Amino acid sequence: MEEVTVIGIDLAKRSFQLHGARADGSVAYRTKLSREQSGIVAEFERHDRRRVCAY
Repeated sequence: MEEVTVIGIDLAKRSFQLHGARADGSVAYRTKLSREQSGIVAEFERHDRRRVCAY
């Protein structure tokens, strides 16, 4: 499995949606977290430093 190079984050009113992409643009993972879960920091801690794109 190739390494995730970019993490996209969609900041919605009640949730966060994370999208991990590999260098070739293919999807590595997609995750939806509610703001109540607020596991967003833990999600970023799972990965080494990389580019994060908010949309």
